[in-house]
Amino acid sequence: GIAALYFASKETVNEVHSFEPFPSTYTDAKNNFALNPELEKKITTYPFGLGAKNEIISTYYSSEYKGMNSAYR
Repeated sequence: GIAALYFASKETVNEVHSFEPFPSTYTDAKNNFALNPELEKKITTYPFGLGAKNEIISTYYSSEYKGMNSAYR
C-alpha cells in the first residue's frame, strides 16, 4: 500500500492500480488508503498478484515481517 499511496500523491498521476495477493496485507493496505481519502479516490485495489502464468501457488507468509513476503519462487 505504501507504493500506491506514494504514486497517488503525485499530481501528474490520475490513477493507481494496486495488487496484493496476501489477504492480511490487502486489508492493511485498504485501511491505510481509507486514512487518506483524497488519495484513495485514485487507487483501485485487487486482492491478487500478477504473474507470467495463471496459477495458484503456496508460499511462506510472515505476519510479523509483511514487507518481506513474496510469491517469487
